[in-house]
Amino acid sequence: MSPTKHTTPYNPIMHSFLRGVSSQRLESMDFRTTEQRVFANTMARQVAYDYNQSTKEENNMNNNELDLKGLLEDNTPDGMEVDMEKSTLQKVVFKKKVKSTRWEDLEYISGFFSSTDSEVYDHSNCPRAENQNLYATQAQCKAHLAQAKLSQIMKEVNEDWVADWNDLAQTKYCITLTGVNYEAHGVWSIPKFLSFKSKELAEQVLCENADLLEQYKPLAG
Repeated sequence: MSPTKHTTPYNPIMHSFLRGVSSQRLESMDFRTTEQRVFANTMARQVAYDYNQSTKEENNMNNNELDLKGLLEDNTPDGMEVDMEKSTLQKVVFKKKVKSTRWEDLEYISGFFSSTDSEVYDHSNCPRAENQNLYATQAQCKAHLAQAKLSQIMKEVNEDWVADWNDLAQTKYCITLTGVNYEAHGVWSIPKFLSFKSKELAEQVLCENADLLEQYKPLAG
């Protein structure tokens, strides 16, 4: 039969007594007597208890740090963030949060899209990742439809000719938006969308497609 284990409860009087025991007294003990063995056992348990208490206090301090972080997040005004450079232990300083310009940082978006029937529909408060074909405004969405039509016209009249923007010797006749009006003129090095192989073709498209060009304006800049 194995001996029964006894658990010594925390005793503040014993705790105070143990702290007062000198190292010389411990060195003089041979732990042969029952009293000395009980004393040694009690001291070992007290040391373990002190260690556990110290660990609990350290854990509580770590938890308090996490709570402080959550407290700051809950009380930060909308559109603001903590200024880590100017904040101190005595004072928390907020600064205006700088918005990211990356597409990936957008969450929910609203806008307009065109379906296979070329009709324009609106879509509100939808996940960014699943709706990458939304234009922010209806005018922009309709402009992209006009751009598609103009690209087909440009392909038809230019036939096999393609603008080579690396060839400065090749003159491209382009339709560009200048202020509020369109103009047809020669361009050599700055890429333009509406590019034609001759001045006559550029002017003809400009004259015959005023409605499409007007619809295209939001994207023509």
